[in-house]
Amino acid sequence: VQTYIFFTKICKKSVLTPSIIRIMKVTSLLKEVSLSLMGFFAFIVVFTRICFLLHLPITKFTIITSLCAFTFLLIIFLKKAAFRTVFLFLLSIAFLAIASLLMAKTYDTSWDGQGYHQSAVIAFSQGWNPIYEPSINFKQRLPSQIFAESYPSALWEVQANIYSLTGKINSAKVVNLAISIVSACATFLLLRKISVSRGMSLIISLLLVIQPLYVIQFLSFMQDGFGYQVILVAVISLVYFILDKKSKWALFMFILAEIFLASTKYSHLPMVLMLGIIF
Repeated sequence: VQTYIFFTKICKKSVLTPSIIRIMKVTSLLKEVSLSLMGFFAFIVVFTRICFLLHLPITKFTIITSLCAFTFLLIIFLKKAAFRTVFLFLLSIAFLAIASLLMAKTYDTSWDGQGYHQSAVIAFSQGWNPIYEPSINFKQRLPSQIFAESYPSALWEVQANIYSLTGKINSAKVVNLAISIVSACATFLLLRKISVSRGMSLIISLLLVIQPLYVIQFLSFMQDGFGYQVILVAVISLVYFILDKKSKWALFMFILAEIFLASTKYSHLPMVLMLGIIF
């Protein structure tokens, strides 16, 4: 209601047309959804690592506590503007929760996905603490677990939280859907920023997001498709920030994307450095 009154007053005092107001509302919604989702995943990682420092394992309550705490922080920091953002965020989480239950019925047929990505997720959910336990303590040592032990990924921590809650390992693949929603929103926003039509912006966004590597790995635990989406978010938000240096959305999205790139895979580090230098 406050948003409607605000834009109505502007419209009366300026030359803003109803179509421009609608565009502004859509872009605002997409910014809130994309940033809240990225922020939530980052919060899960931070909260999980604080638990690790306190010798607390990942349990089904870890992600529930993270959700409640993150929602509370949104309310505290956004104050009067919090209602819409919190509503959109919780609606997005509800959609992803339903999607995770559907994805739980699918299978990862990749070697890497089953060989060490799933092993790492299972290890985290069974109490592995990489800060104090360099090696995973499975009943039988797996040859592939060395890959999990050498560079614990932030993505595994998020997936382990989901797995601990649902009890279904394949439900954790919903992060692939979540990051594609974020990257699609970011791409659409940039294209609209440079005055590309809505229809063409939607088509280009879908083409950039739904590319072969991502499609192939969508139902797997492999991280290349996820990494591509995060790189896309980082590049898009960086370009958006160059065009509009006052955009807090672009700034925070770029920072969060850089953090996820650096904390998920070794091969992302050169990209993180290059984008950081440009920034």
